[in-house]
Amino acid sequence: MWALVLARAGVEVCLKHDNQLPTAAVKLRSGIVLLHRLASRCPKPPIPVSATRGNHGQSLAFAGSRFGIPLTVVVP
Repeated sequence: MWALVLARAGVEVCLKHDNQLPTAAVKLRSGIVLLHRLASRCPKPPIPVSATRGNHGQSLAFAGSRFGIPLTVVVP
């Protein structure tokens, strides 16, 4: 709980801190979960392909490097 936010709002506040994640996006979690499951189910997983211009692509790239899974992100 951030004291200044609490004082300003006057009520209990729950904050989602996207800026605390490596890509500054909450979608990072989705890529990690997806590629972790893929890596744990397949000894040699297929190469994922995604088309995105946003945070999802960053999430996949981060997770791919973390789990050693090559992938393709197409930016339309």
